[in-house]
Amino acid sequence: MQLDGPLAPIFRHGIDRWEAREVERQTLSPVNQHLDRLQTSIDRSEPDAGLRNTYINAISELRKSFLSMECGRGQAYEVTDIFVWVFQVGDDFVPLLRVPTQSAVTILAFFCVLLNGLKSQWWLNGWADHLMAKSYALLDREHRLWIQWPMEEIGYIP
Repeated sequence: MQLDGPLAPIFRHGIDRWEAREVERQTLSPVNQHLDRLQTSIDRSEPDAGLRNTYINAISELRKSFLSMECGRGQAYEVTDIFVWVFQVGDDFVPLLRVPTQSAVTILAFFCVLLNGLKSQWWLNGWADHLMAKSYALLDREHRLWIQWPMEEIGYIP
């Protein structure tokens, strides 16, 4: 990629955001505790190793997006910081939302917390609630318990 043309600042900014997301960070964040719990639940309940790996990868990438959001406290985080998750997991994960599987919908509910944090983006207003409502409607009783934290975070009441 050529980084010296007229679009160089845009490409450089994108690369910088991507690289910052990939930095290993240790955090005792409550978000990590909830994601750990979700990962453990999926580990225990998903018998298919391929699906389990897809879900674990989606959670791992989601964790990076949450860390980007947390490390940016006090300064605006960008849409790129959040939607890179969809790009990273799209090929394997998004088809599972079309089925939909209970675990995929549960993971999507956690993504709603990130969407909700982008209140400055007028075009995203209401999407976190909309996706959470759809997720809640698709989930069985057991998996609805798994999304208690994201529901509380965005203030969703069924």
